[in-house]
Amino acid sequence: MSVRKVTWGGVTTWEAAGESFPSLRAARLAHPGADVRKVVTGDVKSAWTVDYKDQFGKRRSETYAKKKDADARAAQIKVDVAAHTHTPINKSATVRTAGEAWIEHQEKVRKLERSTVAGSRQHLNDWIYPALGHVKLAHL
Repeated sequence: MSVRKVTWGGVTTWEAAGESFPSLRAARLAHPGADVRKVVTGDVKSAWTVDYKDQFGKRRSETYAKKKDADARAAQIKVDVAAHTHTPINKSATVRTAGEAWIEHQEKVRKLERSTVAGSRQHLNDWIYPALGHVKLAHL
């Protein structure tokens, strides 16, 4: 959602989706979604923050160096929240955690052969975890 401040003749209003509202709060309530804004952190440095409410109504924010990245993430968040599939980055599992859960599922639920599970575990340990084990799934 893009909310814009408009001042005309000393009167300030807020516009969202072509509608005019008397306050920023009213605009955000009428058109929920992710809001991208610039944050100045010093004389030279600035960042872009994506503020939004997740599907459970909890307010969250993420910060990016480039506006392009913030806009792209805001669009993705809006789609994910509407579909009730959004996972905040700080709550996302790492590749290592997901891999271990997958191996456990292969052993206990699918009941694959021990040699198949051992081969998969060896592949994860040798190739996947060293390169991507620390990466959060939300960043992929």
